[in-house]
Amino acid sequence: MARRYVPDTTREPFTLVLSSEQEDALVQRVVERLQESRDDGYLNAIDAAAYLGLTPAALYARVGREQVPYRRVGKHLFFNRVELRAYVEGTPLTGYQNETKIGTESEMAGRTLTRPPARTRR
Repeated sequence: MARRYVPDTTREPFTLVLSSEQEDALVQRVVERLQESRDDGYLNAIDAAAYLGLTPAALYARVGREQVPYRRVGKHLFFNRVELRAYVEGTPLTGYQNETKIGTESEMAGRTLTRPPARTRR
């Protein structure tokens, strides 16, 4: 059972005085702890659709048109939160293409990425 936080109102507030170096170290430690606890893992299609504010059918349509970043493992699709956030913000992630990593930014220098030709239906 989760414990509920109840503030202690009997204690007096206090002021903490830190040097500039101590403040920087504290800020760095807080940032590290926040990064450790952050979950930017993979979402399944249902959760990714909810994250993007889409219906699952709309998400699958965007996957079919390769408009949204995804990974395929067998018959399952997975979506990385970081890549989805970049997609929503319109910020392309360098070095990634759907389903495979194609190189680091330094490896990509001077190379042009092209989309494969669209499949035609017969």
